[in-house]
Amino acid sequence: MSNVTVVVPTLNRPDFVGRLLRYYAAVGFTGHVQLGDSSTPEKAQRIQAIVKEVSDKVTVRYLSCPELNDSQTIRALLERTETPYVAFVADDDFIIPYGMQRCAEFLDGHPDYSVAHGKACLFELKQSGAHGEMAGTGEYRLPGIVADTGSERLLRHIERYGTTLFSLHRTEQFRRGYRNIDRLPDKAFTELLPVCHSAIQGKGILPIAARGAT
Repeated sequence: MSNVTVVVPTLNRPDFVGRLLRYYAAVGFTGHVQLGDSSTPEKAQRIQAIVKEVSDKVTVRYLSCPELNDSQTIRALLERTETPYVAFVADDDFIIPYGMQRCAEFLDGHPDYSVAHGKACLFELKQSGAHGEMAGTGEYRLPGIVADTGSERLLRHIERYGTTLFSLHRTEQFRRGYRNIDRLPDKAFTELLPVCHSAIQGKGILPIAARGAT
């Protein structure tokens, strides 16, 4: 997993960051975590303490980003990413390392694909916050798009939209999708730009589960 980096933007949510980093420490994640923190000083100190706590078990690179919004933070983290593959993870999400490994293997063998992902689910707690009793789970649909041309992939993707932000990306391709993010004042388009960019760049966007992975 040394060929994968997880980029995580966060703002004033040390409990969620703690849950995420302790998870990766507990499962022995051998990739890299880049954490972009836009928190206020008090919350940032708590997050830095958590990073120090897990530092002997998981590689975390902390970047202070108090002046940046979420998409700008993702861009800053991508510019510092050195591995060939990268995944965006919100601070309240998880991507299972085994799934990332299978996706990286798929992309290694299929250079005409821009992204890969497995199955995803939503979970909800009975109370607010990062910890507590589960209230339920549900499917989170990730798109599968296979077409021969970039224009056809883009049209199919927009017709039946599903975000690819949580897929495993080729780093340089994902980085290019964020480089002009400041030119978009509408927050909705700060997701659409990199997602559509990914659809155009590769042969297709295919759930890795369709090729036998889980």
